[in-house]
Amino acid sequence: MRCALARPLAALVLALATAGAASAGSVYVPLAKDVTVNGIRYQTQVWVSNKGEEARRFSSYFIPTDTDGTDRPDGSNSAPDFTVNGRNTVQLTDFAPVGGVGMLELTGAPQLLITAKLVPIVEDGEKLGATLPVISSDNLLPANTLVQIQELERTDTRQTDFVLANLAQTAASCNVAAFRFDGSAIGVAIVP
Repeated sequence: MRCALARPLAALVLALATAGAASAGSVYVPLAKDVTVNGIRYQTQVWVSNKGEEARRFSSYFIPTDTDGTDRPDGSNSAPDFTVNGRNTVQLTDFAPVGGVGMLELTGAPQLLITAKLVPIVEDGEKLGATLPVISSDNLLPANTLVQIQELERTDTRQTDFVLANLAQTAASCNVAAFRFDGSAIGVAIVP
């Protein structure tokens, strides 16, 4: 994934994005992961619902962090196509390779609704997880947009993930600056 904000492309801010289903076409789950931290496995789970009567298909592609998602020479990160029967929902896991973190691209019919969740898995089963935003054309931020994000957290036990994603087919750039609650800068602004 590349840092971006230009043309009709997207900047996704995980902390701000609203939860909810996104209609297919091409949609993105920005923090697809399957990692173990302090003995707890965190796994991205995706639900795909077909609101139509006819069966619909979709495909997926995992884009590892810090890679060009348009460069797909061998399709090695692609999963087989899936079918969702009419008025049904399927739950899918294992999109991210074990130990992997990246972004998941799902492409399918507009009758498909997609939601995602990051779920901790411990010895006695799954625990309540956090809903992940799904990027679609409905929640993209246009170029030259100033976005202010509040309530980012970093403590010994909690942290907020922050993701910028360029969904355009060309390179783009953005500026990122972080400030404490009192307005003082946290480090220097990032200008890629």
